Amino acid sequence: MANRTLTKAILQLIRLPNGFSAIGNIVAAFFIATQGHGDIAELLTLIAISLCFFHGGMVLNDCFDLNEDRRERPERPLPSGQLSVKWAFVGGASLLLTGLALSLSLGMQSFYIALALAINVVAYDAIRHQGFVAAGLMGSCRYLNWLLGLSIIELNALWALLPLPVFAYIFGLTLLSQQETCATNPKRLLTVAAVMTVVMLLLVTLWFGQTPHGYLFLAMTLSGWIILMLRLKQLYNDFTPGAVKGMVIMLLMGIIPFDALLLLAAGLPLAALALLLLMVPGKLIAKQLYMT
Repeated sequence: MANRTLTKAILQLIRLPNGFSAIGNIVAAFFIATQGHGDIAELLTLIAISLCFFHGGMVLNDCFDLNEDRRERPERPLPSGQLSVKWAFVGGASLLLTGLALSLSLGMQSFYIALALAINVVAYDAIRHQGFVAAGLMGSCRYLNWLLGLSIIELNALWALLPLPVFAYIFGLTLLSQQETCATNPKRLLTVAAVMTVVMLLLVTLWFGQTPHGYLFLAMTLSGWIILMLRLKQLYNDFTPGAVKGMVIMLLMGIIPFDALLLLAAGLPLAALALLLLMVPGKLIAKQLYMT
């Protein structure tokens, strides 16, 4: 029983359910870069690097947020004393260093992107998680994770532009998540709605002219945007911490479909459908472990 409790505490600390979205970023970017003809060993290495940064960042985040969690989330593994803060810090830092070491095996381009990602992860964890700077750092982490997946090929300015919708989506999600525990500023939803509109415009501008499935892509993009606007309107009328948390979880679960949409835009519909399967284990595990 003690071992089971310890294991659950560790899995909660690393936010296991959210890791599937990091895998989705890498798989989508890798398949787009290689058009589905890449080396599986390189893909698995990229996934391992991404998970090291993602889960290591989550651990360090809780280390830096310990005082806040003692006030607002005392049941979590570190403030409740289930896990040692010292060993959590060592574990989180070790995961980041492992990710950097693995990235060297893929070449200097991958290493430099991995280094930038590690710096962004630590910067986000170390600062106060409020405002546009924090949201920008979190968006940059996902953007760089996507670039990491693309780094298996030689990148140029065009490739660097393609993940911009990912940055904007995570930027908006993070702005919303900042209201999760307090829900004191419903006007924040207007900013989130504006950011998500920018996401839609970026998708159309960067991807519509390149996709062989243009009208299907356009229809799915516009449908997703309309559904999101309606959900934000509902949230505005019921702006409570519980409702905000529900919306944040919905957007977190939406990261994998977002990546699948980009695979569709790249002319890889079968890969897009396969990627959606990552939602199954994520949702099942999320029933047992928290995501936010």
